[in-house]
Amino acid sequence: FRPMEWFAILRYVVVLAVFTAVGAPLAAWVFRALPGRGAAFALPAALVPTTLLTIWIGQLAFGLWTLVLALGLTALAAAVAYRQGARPDWGAVWRAFGVFLLGFGFLVAVRASDPAVTPQGGEQFLHYALTRSIERATVLPPEDVWFAGEPLRYYFGGQLQVTGLSML
Repeated sequence: FRPMEWFAILRYVVVLAVFTAVGAPLAAWVFRALPGRGAAFALPAALVPTTLLTIWIGQLAFGLWTLVLALGLTALAAAVAYRQGARPDWGAVWRAFGVFLLGFGFLVAVRASDPAVTPQGGEQFLHYALTRSIERATVLPPEDVWFAGEPLRYYFGGQLQVTGLSML
């Protein structure tokens, strides 16, 4: 790893921590009956609505401001949930985030050992092409990488999450 790569990974972890903090009240509201009030679901509780909002708003216009608006609306929903009494178990939230970081760190190490997109990698070419297409898009769905000029007619939610986190 070069120092700049460590900085990029650190920024990505900070963005994931922000999403976890935003999602904690939502998870506590939806999963209040679970141990730790759904602390393990804090990160997806923010990622899923933010991605859905990004898809909906992105059909009008897509860019960094779309992602910020979608995250802001998700944070507003989290604030409402918190005000309604959805109190996360913050200790459990950050322990769950620590477990996530262990897995994330392992996968970063695996990809760092061989970062190339290879034919043996299965759908790596498709995922890389979709994330690049989304990154360049001005509206959603993005342009299809195989049929230039046509809108993408393929599921791109996971790639949108990755692209959105990277752009933020």
